[in-house]
Amino acid sequence: MSSAQVRFAAAVASIALLTLAACGQPRAGTMIPAKAQVSTGNSHRDAPRPCQELVPGCQATRLPDATLAAGETRGALGPTTGMSTSGLISFNDALGRAGEEDPWTHAKTVQVILGSADADSLHWGHGENLYYAIEWGGVCVGLEGAYGQPSTHSCAAKTWGTVIDAHTGAFIVSGA
Repeated sequence: MSSAQVRFAAAVASIALLTLAACGQPRAGTMIPAKAQVSTGNSHRDAPRPCQELVPGCQATRLPDATLAAGETRGALGPTTGMSTSGLISFNDALGRAGEEDPWTHAKTVQVILGSADADSLHWGHGENLYYAIEWGGVCVGLEGAYGQPSTHSCAAKTWGTVIDAHTGAFIVSGA
């Protein structure tokens, strides 16, 4: 497992713990503002656009999009094998939505990963569903005054994860 995968797994595990700690009350089903309406259909495979085109002020290098296949896991997400990907929002739309919720404009890297999860066990909804996990790499968590603002203190770079429902674009949960 690469160090990026280990960091992502830790981030998603933290997200799950944050969700459980919030007594199962994540902001699941958050309505999408009109300005953020996303396209659905078979467009989830659109060519990746740079982060700065999707998240105002974003300086992160966009890493390749990933779809988890049989036997692959990343934190709470598992493979999409056998699941219909019809009607999903695009990887680009997922990154744009994540940027509205967690605008880590000073992240060093960002990657969008499509996977499945048992929504009931994670308190994200019901059934086995598809989600996008957006991994913001190289952020200073806890020292900024607001998301994405540069820190005036030294800190160790961390990874922040944002989870978006792959069908609706609804924000699910986020955390370090």
